[in-house]
Amino acid sequence: MKPIVKLMIDIYNLDGIDFMGYTVSKDNPYTFHHLIKRCHGGKETIENGAILTKDAHEYLHLIETRDLKLYEYINNVLMQINEQCFEPLRRQLLAIDFLLKLFEEQHSEDLTCKKELIIKKKYLRR
Repeated sequence: MKPIVKLMIDIYNLDGIDFMGYTVSKDNPYTFHHLIKRCHGGKETIENGAILTKDAHEYLHLIETRDLKLYEYINNVLMQINEQCFEPLRRQLLAIDFLLKLFEEQHSEDLTCKKELIIKKKYLRR
């Protein structure tokens, strides 16, 4: 695990969940999400980070490819959590869950080029 991730877990008092409400596990560890992308000049700093599990991070970037506006809404909530410097509030987790459910309703039948559903079961476990 990157030192910045360990530091942010302590700062934000994360106890087994990430900024999107996903549960951390051995198979679903914490990762660092750039709020402002590296390609847009975003640095790997506490001020530019959100702590997401591997599955949540993967899902968020899938959402980005299918619905940029929805991705931006979720990323804005992640920015709010970052700015408050403590664990996500219930209302923030509910807002993210609402946005994820909206995406799932709109894209529940979308398939990959291999004819598999884009929304994997692991993305729904939160």
